[in-house]
Amino acid sequence: MKCYAAISIFAAVGLGALAGAWMGGGVFHHLFSFALGVLIGVPVAIALIFVLIVRRKPDNSDRVCDGLATAAVSYLVFAGLFCASGRYVFERREAEVRSYVGAVIPMLDAYKQKHGRYPESIDGITDRKLPYYFRQKQAYSSNGDSFTFYYETPDSIMGGMTITDQDRSWSIAD
Repeated sequence: MKCYAAISIFAAVGLGALAGAWMGGGVFHHLFSFALGVLIGVPVAIALIFVLIVRRKPDNSDRVCDGLATAAVSYLVFAGLFCASGRYVFERREAEVRSYVGAVIPMLDAYKQKHGRYPESIDGITDRKLPYYFRQKQAYSSNGDSFTFYYETPDSIMGGMTITDQDRSWSIAD
């Protein structure tokens, strides 16, 4: 029974971390996290407490209680790591975007000072690798007089984040 428990918890660790990282903190990740944590996790935690109370009685220490306790602990480990790893990936990708843009803006300003206008694209301005959130759509736009960086945040269905040459701070874009 102890081998089953170890394998079950180990699998929960791996599956929880991988599933959360794969979903990456998006809208569906938040919905699944809510369902896993609140709608299912609270009843599982209550059941685990009940099983542990029943198990304390000497005549009820059977395999069913051990199996239920292992399943509950495995579930809670899975749900916790699912939530944590998805959030970690989301925050890391956002930090990657902010670091990239923070490094590219001075290059854009230098380009404008030299050529009198901002470039139409950032190709050739920098050799830095594009952040993950910039790979799916055009993230930079310019009309020559101004520029805008934009990316859709995965935790929002119809919104994103934007930064322009005028305010130079990130704001929510609808």
